[in-house]
Amino acid sequence: SRGLGDVYKRQQYDHMEVDKDKIILFFKNAEDGFNRDNGIIGFEIAGKDMRFHKSNATIDANKKTVIISAPDVKAPIAVRYGFRNFQIGNLQNVQGLPVLPFRTDK
Repeated sequence: SRGLGDVYKRQQYDHMEVDKDKIILFFKNAEDGFNRDNGIIGFEIAGKDMRFHKSNATIDANKKTVIISAPDVKAPIAVRYGFRNFQIGNLQNVQGLPVLPFRTDK
């Protein structure tokens, strides 16, 4: 039998790649994809000044990745998700389990 910890490991942040003005986020065990393609909230993105801006987030359905960008951030280096008390994220896997809050910066 699987414990609760096993269930919540399903869609944790794994790593990121920078692609021009976007950051592509990869997740562990996200082969079934996510619960939505758009209307995703809870992500912020920052450039080298480390000022985080509310970001646009979309799903690349083929790669099962999340693509993050913001008009004010041209050379992004970091992403945060669900990082503020007042900013509830709404991204889940197709089974309805939430993506856990994370940050790509230290």
